[in-house]
Amino acid sequence: MEQVLGPLTELLKRNFNRRVVDAVPLLGPLTPADKDDLLAVLQDVSCDAGHTIISQGAVGTTFYMIKSGSVEVFKDREGEKGKVGEGESNQLITTLKSGGYFGERALLTLEPCSATVVAAEATQLMTLDKAAFERVLGPLQNLIAREVEQREAQAARLNRPPISYSDLKEVAVLGEGSFGRVRLVVDRSSGEERPFALKSLYKGHMIKHKQVDHIINEKRVLAVCDHPFILRLEAVFTTDH
Repeated sequence: MEQVLGPLTELLKRNFNRRVVDAVPLLGPLTPADKDDLLAVLQDVSCDAGHTIISQGAVGTTFYMIKSGSVEVFKDREGEKGKVGEGESNQLITTLKSGGYFGERALLTLEPCSATVVAAEATQLMTLDKAAFERVLGPLQNLIAREVEQREAQAARLNRPPISYSDLKEVAVLGEGSFGRVRLVVDRSSGEERPFALKSLYKGHMIKHKQVDHIINEKRVLAVCDHPFILRLEAVFTTDH
């Protein structure tokens, strides 16, 4: 029985790992043969809830993919002297779940890790050390570098002071429709008067025409869009009108 279950268990484990690898968008360009090579060098690691997997400022040596469970990514804000840990700390940036990955930035740039990653629950990870990472994922370095830039941009946006509605100054009306208007405004608090498109919607019209769910879905879609040809959602406000 053990002679049968041993190979069967390994086959089931490999098939499950393959599904996890297939679910990672970053690894999409890999050929089936490349993914087989990747599976051959992956190591399984188990983490209990609350375990710190990566510490901000430490030198990264491992690339991680989440097999099951979830992790939370925290970042220390820079203090007045520009050093990590002297300002507001432990700011939650994002939560990564099965199919997510992290740790690639330190391996690419040879710089200290830019965030702390903690297991939010009992979590199973698949890992690659630096040598295997460079050998197997070398062809994807441009894609990985672009992903790193996007994550750094997201962290930079979170590190900026929030936009206040009272600090927005109207410049012009860009357009008007049945439920509201879009205005060009500038944020006076930034010192640079950064321009934004402010879409204002009339609550009464949305409720009357049963558009509330549609507007909420529109907000959700914009929140996940990150493309140079699409305006990025920066803030949402609620007024009495």
